[in-house]
Amino acid sequence: MTGQLRAFGLLAIEALRDAVRRRLVIAIAVLTSVFLYGVQRCASSAELVVAGTDFDPDTVNLLLGSGLFFWLSLAVVNLAGLLATDSLAEPISDRSVVLWLARPVSRNTYATARLAGVLILVVAAAIALLGGVTFFLRLHPLPVGIGAALCLLGCVPVACFAMGIALWVPRIVSALLSLVAIQVIVAVNVAVLIGWEPEGWPLWLDRLAPPLGHGISQAVLLWNPDFTHLADPANVALRLAVWAGLSVALLLLAFRRLELPKT
Repeated sequence: MTGQLRAFGLLAIEALRDAVRRRLVIAIAVLTSVFLYGVQRCASSAELVVAGTDFDPDTVNLLLGSGLFFWLSLAVVNLAGLLATDSLAEPISDRSVVLWLARPVSRNTYATARLAGVLILVVAAAIALLGGVTFFLRLHPLPVGIGAALCLLGCVPVACFAMGIALWVPRIVSALLSLVAIQVIVAVNVAVLIGWEPEGWPLWLDRLAPPLGHGISQAVLLWNPDFTHLADPANVALRLAVWAGLSVALLLLAFRRLELPKT
């Protein structure tokens, strides 16, 4: 047991390093710095005049923060899918996975460690983006905490889906499939939240798919007194938790059944 835990830690660190070395992460780090600087500049001069009516800085910050928090949460979820695409497929491609599994390391330990490495980087990105917006725009911490937690919980099934699909199809195809699936699910979820009553496949998609759009919308709903009746964090958290557990189990099953290349 101790050996498996030690291997898990080493593999998670290796997966984190692999993710950090990708150009995508460098580009995101640069864009995040520029973006947070822009948010800080907007917050320091927050002023809005509509039809001769002045809105106080707190109101402007809340309006700006609500939109930014939603889109940045969506960006974090998309990032989870993009980073996870290579997490298992790359070591299988370069056959380093065989060297690890030749040691007393189980496939379950290997796959969950690679997943953990990706999620650690996603959490860091969420802290930088969502935390920066919260700090500069002085947003209420409770909706932020709930929204961030649901966003990160939704990243688990997204990452597992991307990792699992990449075991069977080219990585670029897996990345595109995960991105398309995320946007469609979020679009349907948000449409339902604003009053659309779908029929056919959109209805089943909203009910049965991971409620990604519901999750990243909770903070915005809790901030707005006109929409608080639509917020249901407990139900959304339960559905996301079920999907997270199910997706991890399916990923492990798929990896255990995969025939690995010979060294």
